[in-house]
Amino acid sequence: MMLPILAEMPLGSLLWFVPLFICAWIASGYVVSRKGWHAFAVKYPATHPPMGRRYTVSTSNFQSGRYQGVVRVVFAEEGIHFSVVILFRSFHEPFLLPWSSVTWVEEQAGAFKSKWFQLHADDEAGSIDLLLPGKVEQDLLTYFRKPLGCPDDDEDEEGDAADATA
Repeated sequence: MMLPILAEMPLGSLLWFVPLFICAWIASGYVVSRKGWHAFAVKYPATHPPMGRRYTVSTSNFQSGRYQGVVRVVFAEEGIHFSVVILFRSFHEPFLLPWSSVTWVEEQAGAFKSKWFQLHADDEAGSIDLLLPGKVEQDLLTYFRKPLGCPDDDEDEEGDAADATA
């Protein structure tokens, strides 16, 4: 079944549409990759993915580049391996972020007793924010060796405690 709009287009228009769409797809992949992903890929190149379970990241931000459901991660002793699904792989070389760059991980409650983890990394290459599904818990806690929680939470609690004693 052909879409009605495509059936009405002259053949010449269709012949131009496909290459233009491909060029636009490649160009947008290049632009988005340069908004953060590229800096990490250059600094932390990965030659091969580590052994382990691969998880899909719900939402990820690399500086100002935002991705929805296309980033994949594998947790390993060396760090977090990042890659993207094949349709978005142009200009998105995989990389292995060391655990030392991960500044905090916070557990969050979702709807219907679901669990999420928010992860933040920050170093010279930039910052990364990930929203990970609860099923990453075992692997994440195996390799992330800092206490869970956001540093802002600690400051708020300390500030509240100081206010209460004053």
